[in-house]
Amino acid sequence: MASSGSFGSTKALLLMVTLLSLVCAGKGLIDDDDLTKMMENIQELQKEAARRKAVIKLENLFVGIVQKLVLVLDYLTEMVVKVLQDQHLLDILEESKDILEVAISDLQQNLRYEATIISDNERKLRLLMEMIINLY
Repeated sequence: MASSGSFGSTKALLLMVTLLSLVCAGKGLIDDDDLTKMMENIQELQKEAARRKAVIKLENLFVGIVQKLVLVLDYLTEMVVKVLQDQHLLDILEESKDILEVAISDLQQNLRYEATIISDNERKLRLLMEMIINLY
């Protein structure tokens, strides 16, 4: 499922920001090989961001499936009320539904948080790439 915490490449991104701030101060001290390596690192981080976005889309699809399961539980509850009138079974169905709804809510919140972090990191990567291109 969704990993809690921030985007896995944040430490690498912080390193890149630090390196670029040093690069800007000493532009003449950096050769083209270093700039090329930095561009390659940024491109790898962008690929990782794209992979995480794809995983988030799949996890959102899973959330949709689980939401449909909640509808099935609602239908089962209606049938138990009409046909069986078994309070114990009704309690189990309601508890199951409550657990699923809490899990769905938590997962959606985590996915939104992670998507926000990825979006912010992508913006920072674009800025870093522009800075490197200006140094060429």
